[in-house]
Amino acid sequence: MTRVTWRAAAAESGSRPSASRQRERRAFAARLRVVEAEIAYLVFRDVPGRPASLQLRLAEAYGRKNSGKLPLALRLTDQDIASMIGACDASRRL
Repeated sequence: MTRVTWRAAAAESGSRPSASRQRERRAFAARLRVVEAEIAYLVFRDVPGRPASLQLRLAEAYGRKNSGKLPLALRLTDQDIASMIGACDASRRL
């Protein structure tokens, strides 16, 4: 099985991918970077450090600056937080 890159295929055919195809590839590459960052986050961070990191990420994304603070207007349950950091909810008992 021969691996062909789009550049090699374009050079062979004498054309470049369409603008919509290029946008699709850029969107796919951006999504892939996000997924890779999430995997690295789950693999390389210890579980006790994940909630603090999650709070920082949520504050940057959803916080509203107020007197130098970034309060969050999100209501999250322990189960929500546990699922976001890839851990089980310690408050749930089987």
